[in-house]
Formats: sequence, C-alpha cells, structure tokens
Amino acid sequence: MNFEKIIKNGLYFISDENLLGRRKFISAIEKAAACGIKAVQIREKKTSLKDRARLCEKAAAVIRPYGAKLIINDDPYLAKICGADGVHIGKNDGSVERAREILGKNAIVGVSCYGSIDSAIKAQKSGADYVSFGNFFFSFVKPEEEIVSTDIISAAKKKIKIPVLAIGGINEKNCGEIFLKGADGVCCVSAFIMSKDIKETAAKIEQIKRRAYENKNEK
Repeated sequence: MNFEKIIKNGLYFISDENLLGRRKFISAIEKAAACGIKAVQIREKKTSLKDRARLCEKAAAVIRPYGAKLIINDDPYLAKICGADGVHIGKNDGSVERAREILGKNAIVGVSCYGSIDSAIKAQKSGADYVSFGNFFFSFVKPEEEIVSTDIISAAKKKIKIPVLAIGGINEKNCGEIFLKGADGVCCVSAFIMSKDIKETAAKIEQIKRRAYENKNEK
C-alpha cells in the first residue's frame, strides 16, 4: 500500500488507553478522521482480545467513511481479526515478513526503529511501508523512553525511501524542527487527545509541515 499518500499531510493519530477513556474513545477517533487525519493507530492492550476486537471494529466503521486507515499497535493477529488496514510493530512484536504472512501483501506494516538507522534499513528491505523514530521529546505516555536526536531523521532520509515518521512528545509547538529535518509525518498521542480542538491542532501541524517543506525547497 502507498503509505506516502496516506501520510501526505503529515498527520498520524495514536490513541492511548491511559489517556482516553472508553466513553470518549470512538468519538475522539472519529473527530480525528473527520479532521483529515488518514492514519489512526489503536494502542489498546489491557482488555480481552474479544473486547479489543469489538472496539477496533467500531473504530474502523467510524473512520473509513473519511478515507482513514486503521492500524493496530503490536498485534497482527488482532489486526487480522478486526479487519484493520495494518499493524505497527516494535522490536518484540515479530518480523515484517510474519506480519505480512498474517495480514496479506496489501496490509500496511510500520516498524518502530527507536534510534537505529540500521533497523530502518532492515525494515525497508523486509517490505515495511514506513518506519518511525523516537522519542524526540519527553513524553508522558512513555516517560521511560530514551530521547533521540532529531538528526537521525535527516540521516535516515538519505538512506531509505519509505516514509519516515517521528514520535515522542511531539506537538504543534515543536514539530517544526521535526519537519525541517525531513520527516514525512508526526505521530501524535497527547497532542491530539488532550487538545481542546483536534481540528485546529491538526490544521496547525499540517501548516507547519507545509511551511517547513517550503523553506527547505527555497534553500
């Protein structure tokens, strides 16, 4: 799948069970999709497989009318069960090849590479659709994660062709630096979940990406 088109506006929304209560879960995801966010990842691990599958099916139903894609965090089997568009895997979640075997050749498969360009190169060779690096800033969602230099983005863009995303404490106030380094998109958790107006926040980040790319092209 051409993930470059999906992430064209630079926006990737990640839900989080610790920040987003169940009552607001589906409505928040739908608002994100309605704002033009085409990549929506569900990060949900505490409940039963049946419960998570039901939640993901509901999420898919509300975001797909807006053209958004549903990506499941860590679990290709859950993605298969609920009919999601893809999966995002970390270092302990199996290989890209295994995810493809479970989900099929047209599924979206993203890979967390933390601070390793070698991991990104390996992911690309294995057939990943995109890679992500981070954390770049302190994150309340994963405060224990090591902070990575933004220079890794520009270094990665020189070596891989698939989209490069950034994650970790990113919001409308600091994403400019990320886009100036060449990131194709930013994965935001609290920046969207805690926002009083997701539409306004999404529009600001999209505008910042556009300006950063314009500045790069002028140099």
